[in-house]
Amino acid sequence: MTIIFSSGWENSGGTDVTDGGAWGGATGTPTISSLVKYSGLYGMQVVSSALFCDVYKTITAQNEAYYAFWINFSILPSSGTQSDLAVMYDGATSLLAAVLVKNYSGTPRFALLLNDFATIIDTAS
Repeated sequence: MTIIFSSGWENSGGTDVTDGGAWGGATGTPTISSLVKYSGLYGMQVVSSALFCDVYKTITAQNEAYYAFWINFSILPSSGTQSDLAVMYDGATSLLAAVLVKNYSGTPRFALLLNDFATIIDTAS
C-alpha cells in the first residue's frame, strides 16, 4: 500500500490547520491545540457549535483508498442531531462515503454511509 497523504499535526507545533500546506485548505474555524491530541503534542480541534468546519485535501483518482483518523468527543451532538466525522467525495459534490456519529435520544451511534445513503454500519458505542 502506498501512502498518498499524511498529516503531521501531532508534532507541527504551530497554529496552521493546513499543516504547512499539507492540507488543501480549511473552512470554518478549526484550530490546532495541545489539549486535544491522540499522540504527539497537538491535534485539530473543532467547536461542536460550528455549522460547518473542516480541513480538506484533494487527491488524484484512486481505484482503492483507505483512511484512518482518531476522534475525541468532549460533547456529543444534541439529541436527534449528528456530526459528520469524515466524508469522501468523487469530485466536488458526489458523496462516496461518510462516517458520522448521531445522538438517538441520548444513545450515541456510529454510522457508515455509502453513496446511496444506505446505512451500512449502525452500532451503539
